[in-house]
Amino acid sequence: RLTLGEARYATQAARRPNDYIAALTPETTPLTQNDTALEFLAMGLRPNRGLDLNRYQTLFNQPASPIVIEHLISNELAVQSDQKLSLTQNGRLLADRIAAELTP
Repeated sequence: RLTLGEARYATQAARRPNDYIAALTPETTPLTQNDTALEFLAMGLRPNRGLDLNRYQTLFNQPASPIVIEHLISNELAVQSDQKLSLTQNGRLLADRIAAELTP
């Protein structure tokens, strides 16, 4: 990922090393606000520091579903401390599924 000015871009490297070396610049694709938000969601669930629910609301223009959060907590897949949602050890095994459930 690359940030240039106000825009974020996804880059795509060549699959073969010789093609990559020969390329002067990688192919880039501007990321939409939604792409950036989904990337934030997926990456935010992986580290131990947790998903910032205030940032979630800013990026998605709505709060994370309280029903989904309560379901995750009651099933011991996540814990919430202040405005951080962190996955438990069991939750980390289902991180992709949980990210999908949290996607508005």
